[in-house]
Amino acid sequence: MDVATIPALQSVVSCLEKKVEEFQASVEHISNTNDEILNHLKKEDEKIKSLEKHVNELEKDVQKKDKEIWELREDLEELQQYTRNRNAEIINIPEKSGTEREEDLLEVLDKIAKAGNIPFHKQEVDVIHRLPSSNKNKPRKIVVQFKNRTARNQLLQNKKHGVTVNMIDSESQDTSKIYLNEHLTAATKHLLWRAQQEAKAKGYSAVWVRDGKIFMKKELADRRSMRIRNEGDLESL
Repeated sequence: MDVATIPALQSVVSCLEKKVEEFQASVEHISNTNDEILNHLKKEDEKIKSLEKHVNELEKDVQKKDKEIWELREDLEELQQYTRNRNAEIINIPEKSGTEREEDLLEVLDKIAKAGNIPFHKQEVDVIHRLPSSNKNKPRKIVVQFKNRTARNQLLQNKKHGVTVNMIDSESQDTSKIYLNEHLTAATKHLLWRAQQEAKAKGYSAVWVRDGKIFMKKELADRRSMRIRNEGDLESL
């Protein structure tokens, strides 16, 4: 090797060493940065897991509250229905022109009972009146409250009484059937309607109401019936 080239080689080596040191410093910086990023990601991951746990706990609380709310609603609905356990609804009685008195409605009910051979005594009635209605095409329903549930049940026990409007009004040609039903809350009526729709769709033979409670049977010969308390019961059929 020419002595003259040694300084040049030393310069190149020195330059390479400097480059290596710079590269090592750069690698170390990158490594440190990666460690910082990994630590940061680890902390964020812990935060996310903590938040997920908190969200799950909140969801459980919400589900619990929703269940409690539904249970309270069902309890309230049952209480509202219970307050009507002495009531009956009379449907399809034409309204007379002028003011209808309570005595007039009592007379109508007495005629229905006689025509259908239904046990009834006027003195057992506490209150009788028409219900408000927004449907102007149909006569308003009549609600009658008896002094006790036994008297109400005697009126309702014969569902196939076959009484029509012209049977209680000699001047009428209307053969529309008169219905005697339990006085249900709006929510119970809607649930009954839904139960009837589901029964048709899923082949159930019977849907009925007893003391404000809705029941279904798959087959008439079945000994046991199913109580329908809410929409969830219908969805699980």
